Amino acid sequence: MFDTLCDDDWATEELPLVLGMLGQNAIGTLTDFLDDYSHAEYARMIAIGALEEIAKRYPSTTKDVITIITDYLDDPDPSAAGLSGSAVGALITLEARESIDTLRRLYSSGNVDIFACGDIEDVEMELGLRTERSTPPPDFFELYGFPEQDGLKRKKIGRNDPCPCGSGIKYKKCCLH
Repeated sequence: MFDTLCDDDWATEELPLVLGMLGQNAIGTLTDFLDDYSHAEYARMIAIGALEEIAKRYPSTTKDVITIITDYLDDPDPSAAGLSGSAVGALITLEARESIDTLRRLYSSGNVDIFACGDIEDVEMELGLRTERSTPPPDFFELYGFPEQDGLKRKKIGRNDPCPCGSGIKYKKCCLH
């Protein structure tokens, strides 16, 4: 059903919670689903979310879940960089510092959407393995082909200036209020 429901916002939020309640019994099936490349990428993201939820609800499963997600990232689906980003996010949530070597290899291979969690330095900082960057942060505008935003700096609106909503009333009496 994940393949059918992966486009439904409700399902992508609620199914991991429901499966998280099932706990240990759902781990094997979720792992098989994650490892089956015939399933849609977003459907497999539901499986990652459910595994993460199980680990949060049942701390005794955390090590197993970290291993499953790390094993997936050791040989990720080359056509699913977004799924890899989702898996990285789950490892960050689970504080999986022990997965850092796999994460470094994943990032060096380029098979991860850095829009999900940033670059490897961002991940290392989130995991508490470094305190500051040694390189400039990624330029998402350039990486994703977004138009430059330099000229769009927000102009400060004074309290007595006309409201930017176009009402003709002073800002302090309109949208500021």
